[in-house]
Amino acid sequence: MDVQLNCWNESDELKCVVVCSPAEIDVPNQQAAKDVQWEKPVAQEKARKNHQDMINAMEQAGVRVIDYAD
Repeated sequence: MDVQLNCWNESDELKCVVVCSPAEIDVPNQQAAKDVQWEKPVAQEKARKNHQDMINAMEQAGVRVIDYAD
């Protein structure tokens, strides 16, 4: 999938965004997701890769990315 990332607020392109790292553990099934009030299960490895891909894309677009976990 080729997605062209754009970061905008109400009036202009964003220069800086704050992100939160994904879960450190898997949320293996729908019941566990419901228990933590998430929409669906999460595979931690896939979530981390997608998160890093998102950060890389924003940084390549010139956006300063701050990870709240740092």
